[in-house]
Amino acid sequence: MIITVLAWLFASTTAVPPRHASAGAQPLITVSENAIEITGLTPGHHAVLFGLEREQEALQAGTTRVTKLRLAAADDAGRVVFTSTEPLLPHALWIAVDEKSGRYSISAPEGSELLASRPDVAPVALVKSAGEALELPADLTHLLVIRAAHGVWFGTVADGGASDDDPNLDGKSRLKPEKLHDADKAAKKEAKRFEKADTIIVVEPVELRYSVIEVQE
Repeated sequence: MIITVLAWLFASTTAVPPRHASAGAQPLITVSENAIEITGLTPGHHAVLFGLEREQEALQAGTTRVTKLRLAAADDAGRVVFTSTEPLLPHALWIAVDEKSGRYSISAPEGSELLASRPDVAPVALVKSAGEALELPADLTHLLVIRAAHGVWFGTVADGGASDDDPNLDGKSRLKPEKLHDADKAAKKEAKRFEKADTIIVVEPVELRYSVIEVQE
């Protein structure tokens, strides 16, 4: 199958309830100056944190700091805290995933000026075709693939880059699942294919736009 992301959502400045997730309460993200606390996790199982922080210098100029993946086991209360050696930036997008249940939360610090709110849900289409790849309408994207009770995978693809299965420089890219990396570096499980009910979160790193889709077939 080919899964095509046709539209983006702009991150809200408050926690965003998942559109596709397992039943139950979603993880709660709390951001302080040098730490991120995640609660509501499955005790004793891994939590995955992914984040992008944007330091804007001008209208189209700036630097995005990527927290590629942080992995830690939740305590008996279903809580984990990730600390940072540097102050966390106010313009950011944070994604927390409960690896066991597949539940996740997407949020941004309150008052973030960079992130524009979109109250409507932008349409996203899944397109079936030969092969198994994810087509992305952007020059550069980061993505998480969540498979409840099996794992979380991360990927970065740039138009014309090493991970792009589309050789053309055309402002879009195509990613095959074997180019993804396991969030658990010790396990190194391969995502050989996109499977039904996989949740895929795609993030564009300049405006911090994101889209959430679920593989249907």
